[in-house]
Amino acid sequence: MNKILLSSVLISSLLSASTYAEYSVMTPQFLPKQWSIGAGFQNLTVTNDIQDLDFTGHLVTAQYAFSNRVAVKTSYQLLDFDDNSDVSSQNIDIAAYYGRGFLSNDKLKLYAGIGYFADSWASDNTADDVEFSGFLIGGGLGYNWERMALDFIINARQASDYGEYIESSGGSGTVVAVGGSLSLSVRF
Repeated sequence: MNKILLSSVLISSLLSASTYAEYSVMTPQFLPKQWSIGAGFQNLTVTNDIQDLDFTGHLVTAQYAFSNRVAVKTSYQLLDFDDNSDVSSQNIDIAAYYGRGFLSNDKLKLYAGIGYFADSWASDNTADDVEFSGFLIGGGLGYNWERMALDFIINARQASDYGEYIESSGGSGTVVAVGGSLSLSVRF
């Protein structure tokens, strides 16, 4: 009976020590920072054989990292047409990325992914907005500190909607839509 009691005490002591060790390692400073919210700058260029339509402006971004290798990122962008300040663009995109370093501290991160975008061009001179949407593919490079993250992302957008708009406006040729962003985020 004493051996059973002694064994029970010993096993429960080991289990509680193990639980204490796990808990003490998972203090707030060691918990992975899966969320990040930030702001930055965005450029969007829609080009064909004849002209470039360049938009620049600001973005707000949010990211959730499921693991050190998988994350989802969304951004909302307010852009102005560089050649005519009466024309603006509002974008939203969401993408799933696969790479490395999403949860790491003081580490470089590299990633690539696919997603969806929706873009709306508005002009002060017309009542109707022009809508574009489709898939995007892109990649990024960034760096995580303990509480901050810096990201540079380049993506290519499905350009068929942009192409139809350019053709209806008298343009021609192969249309390509490429965006780039630089953002600084707070991690939590």
